[in-house]
Amino acid sequence: MAQPQLGCLDQRRSQPWIAGFRYPLVVIDRATLPGCRREASPTAGVIDSQSVKAPQAETMGYDAGKKIVGRKRHIAVDTDGRLLMVNLTTADISDSAGAQAILDGIRKRWPW
Repeated sequence: MAQPQLGCLDQRRSQPWIAGFRYPLVVIDRATLPGCRREASPTAGVIDSQSVKAPQAETMGYDAGKKIVGRKRHIAVDTDGRLLMVNLTTADISDSAGAQAILDGIRKRWPW
């Protein structure tokens, strides 16, 4: 299998704060690559939620569908996998209400 040519990674490995990592995470932003003309704002994305147990949380709710007492994370990412927004609510908030809050926040940041 051919290895990708990432000259920028070799330059960054010499920096002291990255030299300690065994497998540094490299995120290549396609919008900044030479010859790639893409808009800086996202044009599509994915919204999902996850209920997690949170016994020490100050505010909790009950997700009846998953039978979990705790909190719910609503997350939006763009098509390249970059995080756009995270919203943490009580677990009793519906997925549609959480998604609407995420969309409202995204519209404020990227009004298109």
